[in-house]
Amino acid sequence: MNQALLGGGGLTEVVKNLLIINVLMYLGTMVVMGDERVMLGLFYPIENQLGENPFAPYQIATHMFMHADFGHLLMNMLGIFFLGPQLESNLGSKRFLLLYVLSGLAGALGWFAAEFYELRHYDRASAQVVWGASGAVFGVLAAFGAMFPHQRLMLIFPPIPMKAWVLVAVLAVFELTSGISGRMTGIAHYAHLAGGLMGFLMVMYWQRR
Repeated sequence: MNQALLGGGGLTEVVKNLLIINVLMYLGTMVVMGDERVMLGLFYPIENQLGENPFAPYQIATHMFMHADFGHLLMNMLGIFFLGPQLESNLGSKRFLLLYVLSGLAGALGWFAAEFYELRHYDRASAQVVWGASGAVFGVLAAFGAMFPHQRLMLIFPPIPMKAWVLVAVLAVFELTSGISGRMTGIAHYAHLAGGLMGFLMVMYWQRR
């Protein structure tokens, strides 16, 4: 998703550790836990068809470091790898880590809110598990767009270069319309939006201080 953003500085400390943790969590849980690793993902706190409630409070944190498959892991890690170092170098490691974690938590809250709305208005809530660093990655992307709006980025598919703020806007519209229309089920669109919003607001707050 990038046009030579790493430059000569290479990986920064927090980005490097986030990559390591996510990869180790994926490989380690695959080997040690097998199918039981699904319990480290995030469930909506409601009984399923078996009368069980698979939600546990720890899932709010663990889901950010879990991924469904290798492709899911790869896409999220590429986002961190390409965008994270420049953002961390400008924000500092502590602020970057805070932005990453709070964006991931905001993603969980955004998904909860969307599921609550579905349950309240349509008497249904998703039985799917949500996992992955996507909320945090969207926070990083939105923060990058806010700090470096005119830097050119490029999607992998399709490979079209565009300014960072344009890419953020395009993805935000895509996620919003997909969430409203119900297209691309199985993707937590509102988690992505909430994570992105948190990253954007945090950078705007820091820049105004």
